[in-house]
Amino acid sequence: MSSENQTQDAIAQEKAARYEVFQRDVLDQEAYATASIIYENDHPMVSINGKLYPPIWYSCHHYQNFSYDKYVNSAINFRDAGVHLYVMGIALGHVWTGHGQYDLESIDAWMKEALLLDPEAYVMFEIAGRTLPAWWIAEHPEECVVYLNEELPVTTNEQLYSRFVAPSFASELYLDELKQFMKALVEYIDAKPWGKRIFAFRNDNGIYLEWHHWGMEQAMPDVSQPMQRYFKKFLRKRYGTDEALQKAWNNSTVTFDTAELANKQERLAAQAGDLMDPVKDIHAADSVRCVLQAIADFQQSTNHTLKETCKRRCLVGNYYGYFFGMGYPAVGWHLELERILNSPDTDFNCQPPPYPSEARAFGNGQFSRGLVSSYRLHGKLNIMEADTRTCAVPFNTNHSYTSTPVETVQLLTRDFGQALCSGIGFWYFDFGEGWYAMPEVREFLAKLRPIWEDRSADNSSAAEVLLIGDMDSVAYQANDDPRNAIFTFITNNRMELSHTGVPFDTILFSDLENPNLRQDYKVYIFINTILCTPERIALAERLRAQGKTVVWLDKAGYLNMKDGTSTAMTQKLTGFQVECKDQDFEPELTCRDGIPRQGTYDTPISAKPLLAIQDAEADVLGSTAGVPSYARKRNAAGGWSYLATMPFLKSRDYLEIFHDAGVHVYCEDTSIATYANKSYLVVHTNKAGKYLLSFPHPCKLQQVLPEKQLLAEETQEYLLDAAPRSTYLLRMSPIGN
Repeated sequence: MSSENQTQDAIAQEKAARYEVFQRDVLDQEAYATASIIYENDHPMVSINGKLYPPIWYSCHHYQNFSYDKYVNSAINFRDAGVHLYVMGIALGHVWTGHGQYDLESIDAWMKEALLLDPEAYVMFEIAGRTLPAWWIAEHPEECVVYLNEELPVTTNEQLYSRFVAPSFASELYLDELKQFMKALVEYIDAKPWGKRIFAFRNDNGIYLEWHHWGMEQAMPDVSQPMQRYFKKFLRKRYGTDEALQKAWNNSTVTFDTAELANKQERLAAQAGDLMDPVKDIHAADSVRCVLQAIADFQQSTNHTLKETCKRRCLVGNYYGYFFGMGYPAVGWHLELERILNSPDTDFNCQPPPYPSEARAFGNGQFSRGLVSSYRLHGKLNIMEADTRTCAVPFNTNHSYTSTPVETVQLLTRDFGQALCSGIGFWYFDFGEGWYAMPEVREFLAKLRPIWEDRSADNSSAAEVLLIGDMDSVAYQANDDPRNAIFTFITNNRMELSHTGVPFDTILFSDLENPNLRQDYKVYIFINTILCTPERIALAERLRAQGKTVVWLDKAGYLNMKDGTSTAMTQKLTGFQVECKDQDFEPELTCRDGIPRQGTYDTPISAKPLLAIQDAEADVLGSTAGVPSYARKRNAAGGWSYLATMPFLKSRDYLEIFHDAGVHVYCEDTSIATYANKSYLVVHTNKAGKYLLSFPHPCKLQQVLPEKQLLAEETQEYLLDAAPRSTYLLRMSPIGN
């Protein structure tokens, strides 16, 4: 035996001996982890066996490699900072080797390594369902996804564009066998002493593990036989009788037994300008909702298996709930969010920020894609995946904006500050590549837990503005073009709002009726409420009667299930009289300053139809193609109503709205990004400058990050002399504290 092999054997024996002692003295004395989500003044914590942990993780997905020094050193930095929550796991296709055949022994090795490295570690166990069992696909091609775009190549490399080979989410056979695997996995974990440190399961599947449908961008899925069978069940549940189906589809011959998913021509028709008409295109819209419901069914069924098998002691969740930064047709979205928020089998969802530089580069907000405030209303945890590239990544790599450790810490501070001020959890994620091994990051991480656990801070929401996202309206966006107007308008306005100096909460439309929702917001922004119903009209009338300022964007109220399209419904919903202009036009908005506004993130190729505001009582604020497309009018009970049918609003436009509504603005300079709650303010810059900060009440002002220092004993304004490419976390304490 070579000396190198002897050394390796000696190390292995020494680790085995240490683990045996650890198991005897520690694990054997412990109970299995029982976890829950706890909120204190909107501030989330993870409870594990009654002990509270900040919802801060080091995540590597399933790429943990304890022989890789950079990964190990990154984990050590988190451990030494008191961050003891980790995400690690398995690639499904690597351990599910045949029918009822599971190679799970490999888990023992890395779990033991993890506990030797951090004896206080608790693990969220990831099941990476994107790495599919190739043997199953080969045996059951009839259970796999079938795409309408057969001219696209079949490949397993590019998941967005191609016809990715995968089992259909409607395959009952695959679902049953996958649940058998999950049951065996959890039972295996529960039989191991190290299984006591598994406190959560993350159930991943679909494109990039994020529950987007395979080939969502250009491949128009799924018309497989499993999905066709599911479609018939979907229609029975939706319509109840053949007669109701025939009336909805305007087809006297169709029945539940004969109905088929829409063909390519039907899916591309879009008979409401660049939208699908809820009446004329109902077959295509039903086909989209069918696929998305099948995905949610699959997700919730597998979540339920995990929950039940672990006797509900562990948290279970998924990547889901994406709303901002979604440049894909509706079939790639997460339209079943309301159902997931109400599910007893889902405790958390995670979303990364959008990836383009307009969101991630210095001076920008790098905001979560989720409607994050809804999770708090439901007692669930929203988690932001902070996959910010550090200087450990080459500067010319995609999504990389920092080349020094000092700048790296500034971006990581932005991530932490957003989570702290937004009432969400987060994990730093690096694909196991060891991005956090540098000493500067170690020093930074050590500061986080004391800030999060400071009970003297009031981390409840300071938002006077509520942004409402509508998943139901997204269902009617076009199928064929990723650069669709709905996506562009949503993301552009979210980006601009990050630069207003005003905190805001974000919720799903259905949560406007949630009894836990605060009623003291001054401004309600309906970013994409295109679908109109009588219930929505009643809600809008109630807000106007309460004297709220209400902002309607895009073609608000234009679609409805009775008429298909109707400007009369837009008037009922928004209070503005409009006229439909269906001609070609340049998508832009020119306001009173004479400056044309287009996309911050992107500009859609087309945004038809153009709704012209033709209302004698309205004060016109902007136009598109020579017709009024942005206006406001007084509500009878107070406040204002705004309508921007071509909603390229900029941060300066929002500031005018907020000023008129009496909303507090923390900083008027729109070049910076801010986040705030009742105790903390985050200021993130690109350029050096002196930024005048304003606070709602006189306060004691302290800088918490990058280093602690007292800025003022008592003040309501402060001129922050900020360095370039920097982030500041400031503490606003009541006078006397």
